[in-house]
Amino acid sequence: MHRAGYFEVVFGMRQTEYGMENNMAHITTIERLARQEGRQDGILDLLEVRFGETPEAIQAQVRGVAAPAELKAMLLKAARAGSLAEFAGGPEQCAGSGCGFGTVTDQKGLNG
Repeated sequence: MHRAGYFEVVFGMRQTEYGMENNMAHITTIERLARQEGRQDGILDLLEVRFGETPEAIQAQVRGVAAPAELKAMLLKAARAGSLAEFAGGPEQCAGSGCGFGTVTDQKGLNG
């Protein structure tokens, strides 16, 4: 394990211990990252079930979003989209749903 990684783990453990000892409710960085990754995986799984293989450009777009509100908007858009191209269409395709992520339709030939 790299020295920086070791200190991050030790710090995380001590932070968690301190919080438990003092009855502090908090989410550690590791927990936050795990939730983020889980949300991203859920969006990609939904797209795969609905539309088949998801292009790398769309996968990268989903993986590039960290904010929980944006990930929720992406999930809702994935559930409502009629196609991968519509999902990847960006905010202009989201009229009123506040998707909040940019277009990737110009990548990997999604514009037709």
